[in-house]
Amino acid sequence: RHGFSGFAAKLTNSQAKKLADLPGVVHVTPDSFYELATTRTWDYLGLSATSPKNLLNDTNMGEEVIIGIVDTGVWPESQVFNDNGMGPVPSQWKGDCESGEMFNSSHCNKKLIGAKYFISAFLAKYGSFNATESLDFISPRDYDGHGTHVATIAGGSVLPNISYKGLAGGTVRGGAPRARIAMYK
Repeated sequence: RHGFSGFAAKLTNSQAKKLADLPGVVHVTPDSFYELATTRTWDYLGLSATSPKNLLNDTNMGEEVIIGIVDTGVWPESQVFNDNGMGPVPSQWKGDCESGEMFNSSHCNKKLIGAKYFISAFLAKYGSFNATESLDFISPRDYDGHGTHVATIAGGSVLPNISYKGLAGGTVRGGAPRARIAMYK
């Protein structure tokens, strides 16, 4: 009763103008794409360094916490995994940083303290893995960015003055920016 039909089409500017001028056409909108940045999330949630509850400071921004993530892997070159100002790896850490395709143990540091991949169950079930067809890496390296994004949200380092083409400028950081990350793929 209160809806209307719509569709998406690839049109030239003149075609879009002609379509917009037709009777019964409510609106023609050009498509646009914006990549979102999460530079204001933590302030919005009340988890800034100056929030009244002081949770972030009371927990020392997650220092000595190790966040284990099971996801698509990690892109270790991302600046959110820089270890500037971080002390030694916590003594309770007993994991390792596993080498593999396009990933070696030197990719780990005092921030990204562990990375491991598991493929034996896949090979046992399917017999082989063709990395060329799948685009994935036989290593902890992230092939599509999801694992890297999740790790950034959870414990990415503080990166000031970040924006996407001037939009949503601010500071990017994880919820526990001084925590350590261990990625499992």
